[in-house]
Amino acid sequence: MVCRDQHEKVEDYISLLFRKDEHEFFRFMRVTKDTFKSLVKILEEGEHFNPERPHSTGPRPTAANTALAVTLWYLGNMCSQRDVAERFHISQGHACYLINVVVDALCD
Repeated sequence: MVCRDQHEKVEDYISLLFRKDEHEFFRFMRVTKDTFKSLVKILEEGEHFNPERPHSTGPRPTAANTALAVTLWYLGNMCSQRDVAERFHISQGHACYLINVVVDALCD
């Protein structure tokens, strides 16, 4: 039986990223904080991540900043969607969905 070390899970990875200095943030996201904020605004103007959009009684929709961070992390690092999903505490299928929606929104 393999024993694994227990590590503390980071619950809100977005907050952790924004606490980093500009250089560290750029190293992880491959964009500056200002560019990140500008891209979030663009996503929020679209139909998928508009905070004004009514949603059903199901789970809350994923925030634009989380969707963008998931996408940039996946595109900027050599890791699997499974790794990204685990890092941001979402399902692998939802990570795939977010990446596709964000890329489509930013390419329009």
